[in-house]
Amino acid sequence: MLANITLKPFPIKSTLTVFLILSVWLGIHIFFFDRFIFHDSWQHNFPIAYRIFNESSCGKITTWINNVDNGSTTTIYLISQSLTQAIVLPFMLLMSCLKPSLLASIYAFKVQIFIAYLVFSLGMSTLGQLVFKKRLTSLYLFTITLFAGMSLDNLHSSQIMSILFWIPWIVSSFILAVQSVSTNTKAFWINVCILLICVQILDQYPHFIVLFCSISILCFVLPNRQLLNGFLGIPKFLFLPGILAIVITAAQMSIIKSTIGEYQPSLRADLIVHPSQFGETGFLQLTAFLSSIFPITMLAGFENFANGMGLIAQKLGAQPGARLFIFRLDSLLMMIGTFPLLFISFFISKRKFSKYEIGLLFFIAIYLLISVQQTKLYLLLFHLPFFNLFRSYFLLTPFLIFGLLLSSACGFNTFLNCITETRKKIGRQALTLFSTGTLTCAICIYLLYANSNWQPNEIKGVLSGLLIDISILIVSMIIFYRLCCKPLEKKYFKYVLFFYILMQGLVLSFIYDATSESSQALLKRYTNYSANVTTDEFSKLPCHNFSSCYTSSGPKVSLNLDLNGTFLRNKSEPIFYKSTIGQSMVEKLTGLTAPTAWISNKAIATQDKENIPDLLLKSIAEEPLSQPTIIQAKDLQEANVPRNQFKSKVSISNWGSEKIDIYYYANDDGYIFIPLNYDIHWIARLQNKDLKNFRANLGGTAIQVPKGEGNISISYDNPFELFLWFSRIMIVFLGMLSIVYIGFLIIFKKPINA
Repeated sequence: MLANITLKPFPIKSTLTVFLILSVWLGIHIFFFDRFIFHDSWQHNFPIAYRIFNESSCGKITTWINNVDNGSTTTIYLISQSLTQAIVLPFMLLMSCLKPSLLASIYAFKVQIFIAYLVFSLGMSTLGQLVFKKRLTSLYLFTITLFAGMSLDNLHSSQIMSILFWIPWIVSSFILAVQSVSTNTKAFWINVCILLICVQILDQYPHFIVLFCSISILCFVLPNRQLLNGFLGIPKFLFLPGILAIVITAAQMSIIKSTIGEYQPSLRADLIVHPSQFGETGFLQLTAFLSSIFPITMLAGFENFANGMGLIAQKLGAQPGARLFIFRLDSLLMMIGTFPLLFISFFISKRKFSKYEIGLLFFIAIYLLISVQQTKLYLLLFHLPFFNLFRSYFLLTPFLIFGLLLSSACGFNTFLNCITETRKKIGRQALTLFSTGTLTCAICIYLLYANSNWQPNEIKGVLSGLLIDISILIVSMIIFYRLCCKPLEKKYFKYVLFFYILMQGLVLSFIYDATSESSQALLKRYTNYSANVTTDEFSKLPCHNFSSCYTSSGPKVSLNLDLNGTFLRNKSEPIFYKSTIGQSMVEKLTGLTAPTAWISNKAIATQDKENIPDLLLKSIAEEPLSQPTIIQAKDLQEANVPRNQFKSKVSISNWGSEKIDIYYYANDDGYIFIPLNYDIHWIARLQNKDLKNFRANLGGTAIQVPKGEGNISISYDNPFELFLWFSRIMIVFLGMLSIVYIGFLIIFKKPINA
């Protein structure tokens, strides 16, 4: 491979331009570095990440989180929190060593989010260089990606980048395979493509990448029989590395599936919810495109506009409560900027399309149709493979934006390749198309405005935003038309890029100002809702909202089964039986009331876990001060000492993430109950001898101990999860090596004979 390439001249001028563009982007985010858009990233993702790296030892991610509720395996968060994503994983390992303060961790997490987005933007630039063969088009694609509203949408919902991170590199490796002449080289790049798909498939829920690959094959591969035959003609043994990656990934998915099946969210009965039960904000609404043309106006009066749409929808016979609007912060995705939209219009307005450009148009159309709620295509998608595997989650709009950014680059590249007369002709058609769309959006906004109730200060804010939006639109359209009429000069396009940067920078600044809060306000959300005063040598304390359960110090238990409850918890935990056993029993079995752990000299056996709540209540009714232990097992050891003569003591000296230490004394054989979710991979040892442990008292753990005293060590050792994490890290590492090589090959080297 390396023998067939020679060095390109180092792109000094382009590098300087990239540096200037990047400096402006960094300057905006540094200026607003103390501002945070509170939603998924900070309400859920950061608190969980903070808990995980604080319970991890230096350089090793813990496999068990022991200080939230009755504990859980870290594996259940691997997909939802993208723990092995290429940027997240090094961040987690670094934080596990540094153990920074909560405030410092918040800032570090924000930096990690922007690093991931920057790498994605560089991936888009690399893809642009490969597809269009022009550094100016590559620079354009890098710039519009970097300054798109998606950069701030990613700040409030960092899973956006986990969903898209590997996509540019997957596409690049596939294109390199298409462009290769040698069979071995073609097979090499197909194997790289498969590897990157395997990396992406567990960075977020698998159906995202599976659907992307399926639609891409449908739009770009199947219509091209020659291309398809070229791939089918490759000897199958050359695909062995890719097949091995698929087998390992299948094993990883199997482990995650079997593990996560034991857990459920606090809020609902299962992770997998039929999409017919989703609210309208779970999908794309056509009104979201109003934010593409008038971003500041829509953001300034979003809720009022949504209410206005709700009134119109009711008049048209829509269901009660329907507003046909997406979530306000998700509208940031649509704000890609005026110039990108103008070049999309230019791309659509040209008469002749290559087969790949036609494929791109179909790709965009398909993603638009399946993302919009009113098409109801999501009902079909739900029954396809992988869609109901882990979680029914339909965040498909980022792929639509990915397609739109590429189509804008296609329009820009076509613009560069046209002669002046052709460019002028297509430019007029593009301006007509864009103006028609803008006028349509303006009429819609007026109708929404007329059907809403406004306060004077709200009207002032919307009118100010409208004035800014109209100014940007008019100036951009004038510049675009002037470019269409002039002979091409490279410097003009750089001026256009910097004008776009300034205008989009203004939009990003407004977004920050309108949607964000300070770090101190964020800290209050984490620290104001949890008790931090202990009353026992070891005790668990209640936490009252999601964020504080993960960010406050010490073991915490949530008693909420709503949005304030913790994300996932074992299905056998006492909280799910609260209506049967009552609040006080839930607190007892979760360690919120003293004693946190106890010894019973006799355990009650049952084979049916459904009987456990009744047996617990019966035991307490017969002996109000008893500490019952109900075990799902047969042939339990009988007590030799009557309960009224039984003497015991138990104390927890260490409650770590993967290791617990307990001292006990008992004048007879007994069973220690601890509020720890039972898992067969917990191993209890007394003087280097293994002790039996059982599932007890609604998912807790009971350890059978002999008469006497001693120190018991309980450790978590799951070989399947060790394989999962080790193999996952290796695949991610190979993926990172692959994208470095792809970037180096495309940007700095020139193929001679692929």
